[in-house]
Amino acid sequence: MYVKRRIFGLCVIALVACDFGTQRNIVFSSDVASVSAVATDTNAEFMFIGNGLGQVVQADPATGAIQGTAGTWAGLNSRVVAMTSDAENNSRVWALHADGFVVNWAEGPVLTAWFWPPPAAGGPRTFCDLDHASDGDFYLTTLEDDEAVLWRRDGSTNVWSSTTLGEDTCPRVTHDQLNDELYVLRHGFMFEHRDEDSLAFEVDFVLDADGGQIADIDVLGSTVAAAGSTGSPNLPPPNGPQPGFNMGWIYDLATGNVDDAVIIGGAAPSSVHITVNQTAGEPELLIGSLAGTTTVRGRQLLP
Repeated sequence: MYVKRRIFGLCVIALVACDFGTQRNIVFSSDVASVSAVATDTNAEFMFIGNGLGQVVQADPATGAIQGTAGTWAGLNSRVVAMTSDAENNSRVWALHADGFVVNWAEGPVLTAWFWPPPAAGGPRTFCDLDHASDGDFYLTTLEDDEAVLWRRDGSTNVWSSTTLGEDTCPRVTHDQLNDELYVLRHGFMFEHRDEDSLAFEVDFVLDADGGQIADIDVLGSTVAAAGSTGSPNLPPPNGPQPGFNMGWIYDLATGNVDDAVIIGGAAPSSVHITVNQTAGEPELLIGSLAGTTTVRGRQLLP
């Protein structure tokens, strides 16, 4: 059974929004120097961490204990850009590397499969994010000469299709396994619902990030979980200038309204992933960061 379906019974079927529970520090910076992406297998038995060195680290999702590390090919282009659960195999994850290769990692970690990136149009190119659907479709975002592009790799034919989103920073993409819905986060605050087959735009709204930007999102049923950093308002004394804060947010999918928000410890978030806390048996938002006193944190999501 997929993790996201297990969370459905805990958090979504009750028809109430998820709230943040307690925070726990899982993996410390002394164990993993930086986290560019984090994901679990769909049974939440293993946590896989990608970093800026191109390494994939396997850790216990309950304790954060490091269980294995695998290196990839040499060079800056080997760094891990994004990770997601393998929706067709409950013991693996997929990782997007900076050179565009999409690599399947199993327990060990062991590299088990990979495929080529979508065809380039020419010019500078940056790979941004990916997600995987249970029908085998892959969704991927890139910047092509500063133009954001959303890609779909058909799970049956392995053929790529795409649509241009326009100027952007690196957009984030997430696929909701419960409802087979596709979403894109643009500019760190603009949340778009798109058709999961044609990639056509359907509707959008702004996700309030307290004047800051969202680093990453994950969608489950009616809940949007996100992490990022607030702005730094320049208020007159004695209130300002105020520092920005690293935050986690829960949004209502139907309205985009904030249901819950919490200040999180550690450095600025780089990635988020909804999984199951093996100790508490509740859904949890894993938050990775590129530096700081902790590099993976968990915020329990309570029904």
